[in-house]
Amino acid sequence: MAKSDRKTRPMGAMIEQGHARLTVVSGSAPEGLTWGLSGTSHVAGRSSGDISLSEDKFVSPEHATFLYRDGQLVVTDIGSTNGVYLRIRGPHSLQSGDWFRVGSQYFVFESLEQKDSYESSDGTHHFISPVRKGGFRIQQVLEGGKPGLSHTASSDEITIGGDGANIALPADNHLSSSHARVYAAKKGYALEDTDSTNGTYVRIRGEAALTHGDYVIIGDEVLRVDVT
Repeated sequence: MAKSDRKTRPMGAMIEQGHARLTVVSGSAPEGLTWGLSGTSHVAGRSSGDISLSEDKFVSPEHATFLYRDGQLVVTDIGSTNGVYLRIRGPHSLQSGDWFRVGSQYFVFESLEQKDSYESSDGTHHFISPVRKGGFRIQQVLEGGKPGLSHTASSDEITIGGDGANIALPADNHLSSSHARVYAAKKGYALEDTDSTNGTYVRIRGEAALTHGDYVIIGDEVLRVDVT
């Protein structure tokens, strides 16, 4: 799961309790359906909670909580199966094992430790294919958790999108021709949306702060955060 990168997400003004709402942008729930967040906390889930997403099979019975804390609206993943995704604003630092969504596709980022040789405890060296330049890999995850396409970086960058990208998925109508890229940053690796139409989302680790205009994915539901 991806760690919420607070350094690259601008903090909004103080949000008073009851001044925020969630609106369905797309998914199984009716587009435009809105929930006012008037209480201290609100649970979103398939079978319980006041934010009911009962028609979405990818939503856990109790999936996430939206709450106010010290004038900040926060979303918390409460042990859901499929996680909570937040649309990124600017470059987002990645850790090995982070999940992210581009278009309708889900991927896992993996950093790679590559050596010239691998020696066992008895001194025998394992056979290995020639080491490729590049220190990370992106693994597509299909429905049910099955592995899909896998692309290992041959340089310091992998692009995702339509024709011409390193990972090209032209059949996905939610993907822009140039949608996102993963690249070597000054410290580690980063994910960046390359001015796509539908945005790029990262699975949060635990919780993330929200501000006006944010987009959150729970199950297959895309929700917009509005502050009045």
